[in-house]
Amino acid sequence: MTTRQRVGFAVSGLLGGLLFALGGCNHIDDRDINVIGLGELRAFMAEQASEPEDRVLALIDPRNQSRFDAGHLPNARHMLLSDAPLAGGRDPELDGFDNIVVYDQNPGTAPGPAMAKRLMTLKYDDVWLYQGGLDDWISAGLPVVTAADTSVGASDGGG
Repeated sequence: MTTRQRVGFAVSGLLGGLLFALGGCNHIDDRDINVIGLGELRAFMAEQASEPEDRVLALIDPRNQSRFDAGHLPNARHMLLSDAPLAGGRDPELDGFDNIVVYDQNPGTAPGPAMAKRLMTLKYDDVWLYQGGLDDWISAGLPVVTAADTSVGASDGGG
């Protein structure tokens, strides 16, 4: 091996290590998303209701404003993907929650998984995707909150 080749390998190794250390290998894909079902989500919600002073659950709805206004899960926060912090930034309103659950309309829609991956990239712990989404919630007869702050469906969404 020539000196030039050895130097080339050394430089490649250093650059690769630097990229890894700076987060160049932090790609998160759909397989990395932690998925929960209706029962687990309701358990988180019940725990939050029983311990209102604790930051047990942040519930994120990344659908567009008109869909959010038409109906969303109780206590959900509207947050578009375009409003989520980019690499290196964090949303102080989300810091300190034990669990962050993102949901969408149904398993076939993209903003929910995209938001979950964004939050995971930002190193939030315990990010979950409620895969069934709003359609699953409504099918279970659970309440939906609208912009008019009226409830549709069953009378108790927390437990």
